[in-house]
Amino acid sequence: MKHRKPRTFSVLIVPEKDSHIKRFSVTYRGLLSALVAAAVAGVAIVTCIISLGHYYNAYSSTETARIRAARFERERAQLTARVNELEGALKRTQRFAAKLETVVNDHAEGETSLGPLEGRLRSLKDALKGDDGSSDVMWTPPTSGQSTEDVLKSVDLMKNSAEEIESLLHAVFAKQQDRLYFWSSVPTMWPSRGFLTSQFGASRGRRMHEGLDIAARVGTPIVAAGSGIVTFVGYKGGYGYTFKIDHGYGIQTVHAHCSKIFVQEGDRVKRGQLVAHVGNTGSSTGPHLHYEVRVDGVPVNPMRYLAKK
Repeated sequence: MKHRKPRTFSVLIVPEKDSHIKRFSVTYRGLLSALVAAAVAGVAIVTCIISLGHYYNAYSSTETARIRAARFERERAQLTARVNELEGALKRTQRFAAKLETVVNDHAEGETSLGPLEGRLRSLKDALKGDDGSSDVMWTPPTSGQSTEDVLKSVDLMKNSAEEIESLLHAVFAKQQDRLYFWSSVPTMWPSRGFLTSQFGASRGRRMHEGLDIAARVGTPIVAAGSGIVTFVGYKGGYGYTFKIDHGYGIQTVHAHCSKIFVQEGDRVKRGQLVAHVGNTGSSTGPHLHYEVRVDGVPVNPMRYLAKK
């Protein structure tokens, strides 16, 4: 059998200036193989380019997400720290409010509650309790599974509660201050040391005795029986050198027959403060302090206020 010669293709290269023409012969199979190889190479190159594009986009997205995640974690850490600090401050404020409530109740004679303030404080404590009912737990600190919105809601909730506690604390403190001022103003302290020689109401002829007589040596200290403001200092007839203290709430004390007075009108004095010395001035049969307690201008028995000792 005669073999057929493979078909060939001639490629002529004609230079522009050179007169020599170059000729290449390529068989059909060779040309076909070259075309297939070129096509495969082109597909591979295009595939690589597309893959590189997808990889670059994925890398860029991943890097952006990583940067955002890192920034978010930093912000979350700072926010969580602030939440924890706020929670600690709330717990301290709550404990202080409870102590303040106890102090107020301890100083209140015949009272066991703060009225509306107690109800507000109790309801606030119930709202701040944890799931287990413990009053020491107010909120669970934010965890890694919570969203930023949840953390912000927690911060807002604690901020509102902090403002409520602060308002309540001011109200309780104001009431406590008022009570403490009242009890420090009530003249319960003996104004001087000595012997009780005349009681309230004891008859002296036809005139009722409007106070107590405490016999003591001239120069014996006289102290303020309660806090208040000095409203009178001067010589007053049979009372001799006298001074008066207004303790507020309609209560006033009178000190007579003094030898020296160390305060002036308008001075604010505290319980136990030295204010004068016992004397023998005015209509006095011997050195002593005449001491009166008046409520709304009416003399009352000072023994109702004075401590037993």
